[in-house]
Amino acid sequence: MENSPSFMADSVGPVQYGNIDLALEFASEEEARKAFEGLSRGGEVLMPFDRVFWGAMFGRVTDPFGISWNIMAET
Repeated sequence: MENSPSFMADSVGPVQYGNIDLALEFASEEEARKAFEGLSRGGEVLMPFDRVFWGAMFGRVTDPFGISWNIMAET
């Protein structure tokens, strides 16, 4: 699927509500920023969406339902 974000999922220990981390990788910074801002509405920003040491754009947020999201874009 062209222009679709990559999707990865992981859990740590027994799966419980709020114990799930999901990762989305986008083709562009603009798409990634839009997803980050949408997921953070009503949630909690754990790591602001910004350039990280490996050169990508990355941010971490917990949505209003307690799901943690890792949002990234290789730019």
